[in-house]
Amino acid sequence: MTNQKIQSLSLLSSVCALVAFILNWIAVAGCSFVRLAVTFGNSSDPSSFSLRFGIWFYQAWTVVASLGGSAVFQGCWRYPDYVEFDSYMKSARAFSVMALIVGAGFMFADFISACTSSQTGGRRVASPSIQGVGYILASIFCALSLLILDSDICHDNNLVGQFTSLFPNVSMIATNCHISTGAKCAISASVFYFLAGASSCYVSKVEKSEVAVTEAGGVTEPLIAADGDL
Repeated sequence: MTNQKIQSLSLLSSVCALVAFILNWIAVAGCSFVRLAVTFGNSSDPSSFSLRFGIWFYQAWTVVASLGGSAVFQGCWRYPDYVEFDSYMKSARAFSVMALIVGAGFMFADFISACTSSQTGGRRVASPSIQGVGYILASIFCALSLLILDSDICHDNNLVGQFTSLFPNVSMIATNCHISTGAKCAISASVFYFLAGASSCYVSKVEKSEVAVTEAGGVTEPLIAADGDL
């Protein structure tokens, strides 16, 4: 029963880690981590739309003019070299990369251990306790990528001015910054990494209990009764 419990918890940890890595990758590689609301038009009845920005990429815009009018095309582009980032944005970038590296490292170590367990006699590349700590660290790093919400991307974004300059006859004002698809994926990844870490730590606890029982010869109750039981 104990071995079955350990296998189930190990499988849960591996699945959670895989889901977390995929979500973290989507959060980092996309250009819609946060969205910046922009209002325009009459102050009494304004209209609004959203501009989206990611950790490494942003939603770029191109205006194509023709005789029949003009059209705006959008795409996902890397931030230009002239954009300067503040400490919050640099930290968000660093933590997002650290989450990918740490999460991927322990996830692959887990998969390698599962594939080679029959040849190595059950020995793992990393013990469950170490894996648990690693996944919890990845969870923290994912959560810290939300520092982008305090960065200039949300509060003093020069790229917004670049977009509004495409429409000189329209008054546009950037208002609120909200989480978007990427940030939601990062939050979900943080939760799944934490579940993976908690499962791995519990596997370590169960294995240690099993070893203690084995070393005691399978005895889990005291041989000498307490005074109150006599």
